[in-house]
Amino acid sequence: MKKQNFPVARLFVLSSALFLSLFAMSFSCQDHVVPERPVPARITTLNPAVTNRTVTFSLQFSTLGTVPITEYGIVFFSEDLFTPPGQIPVLDAAVHDLIKFTEPFNLDVHINTRTFDPDVKKVHYKAYAKLSNGSTAYGELKVANLDN
Repeated sequence: MKKQNFPVARLFVLSSALFLSLFAMSFSCQDHVVPERPVPARITTLNPAVTNRTVTFSLQFSTLGTVPITEYGIVFFSEDLFTPPGQIPVLDAAVHDLIKFTEPFNLDVHINTRTFDPDVKKVHYKAYAKLSNGSTAYGELKVANLDN
């Protein structure tokens, strides 16, 4: 009777299948990479400098984040003689007056000035940065008193 090499052939096929499946699985996990969480810019509203009716606004980024900045500047509300006491709105860059800064954004201090009409008593303002994902980063609320 003739001896068959069946166990050797079977062992070769099984080991080849195992090798190919391990090879295929080593490339299958590439689509499961967890993306980094986006980090928004952090912006600081600096204190104003007031000379006569002119306010010098300044802001500074503490970090530029990982979400691209599309626009930045100062959002403000002018409190005049006709503003009822305590009626200062929450400042929002979508609905209030803006001073858009045009210089490239970086970690330096950015400055812009604006002269206000004589009927303006106070200017409530804060820094803003619009981001490419549709969100807006804001700095702290500050007040420039023009009643000096």
